[in-house]
Amino acid sequence: MTVTTSINYKEYQADGKATIFTIPFLLLARNDLQIYLDNEPINLTYTIRRLGNPISEIIFEKAPIGRLLLQRSIELVRETDYQENGDLLAKTVNQDFDRIYLAMQGLAQDNTKALRVIDPNGVNPLPLAAQRANKTFSFDSTGQPMLATLETGSAADLAKNLADNNDQHKGASLVSYNNELNYPLKTVGKILQQLQERCDYFEGSGVPVFTVFWWPSRQTIPAGYVVADGQELSQAVYPDIAKAIQRGDVPTVS
Repeated sequence: MTVTTSINYKEYQADGKATIFTIPFLLLARNDLQIYLDNEPINLTYTIRRLGNPISEIIFEKAPIGRLLLQRSIELVRETDYQENGDLLAKTVNQDFDRIYLAMQGLAQDNTKALRVIDPNGVNPLPLAAQRANKTFSFDSTGQPMLATLETGSAADLAKNLADNNDQHKGASLVSYNNELNYPLKTVGKILQQLQERCDYFEGSGVPVFTVFWWPSRQTIPAGYVVADGQELSQAVYPDIAKAIQRGDVPTVS
């Protein structure tokens, strides 16, 4: 069989009712077909009718709904082994050659997803990753690719640093927070403010101030805790307790 078309994919808008879809390209093996629904690999049960013909059909057990993509993708392996003095059948040879061209079509489609130039001599290769790090991609006066360092403090430099999650001094760490500001509801600032207010009521490992619990020995009480036996405590040493008492968090007596 000849390969008469360069098409190797087909998109449908599945409505959740149709279960049969046409595959308008040659498919030699079931495993050569990749199926995606809304850009995710599909997990629906299906069968393929008229496999090995220029046009075949896929039949789903359950009707899909969403953006359906049928795409041929052939692994670059050669499984046919011609035996010396064996039968050289036309069908076997044709299918073997067809598979080569179908795989080449897939590579040709992948090439359209990459940056290309029509210059006969091409362009210079880019340097190694360590030399490309934190640089921008541009072209010089001859059209050759070059790497440039962004001006510190520029908008482009800020955008690059905000997108960098591999440096502890960049990315999210560049987004500041001021507890003195009154942030609107449903903003990151407001959420941080609410978390800060809640944390103000906690000490040490997260136990609320004035929580009372049993401990086996007075001599091994963890740092930051005191014995609740009516003793006097210094406000300078325990300022959080003093503030909580002043707020009226606990009943007091004179």
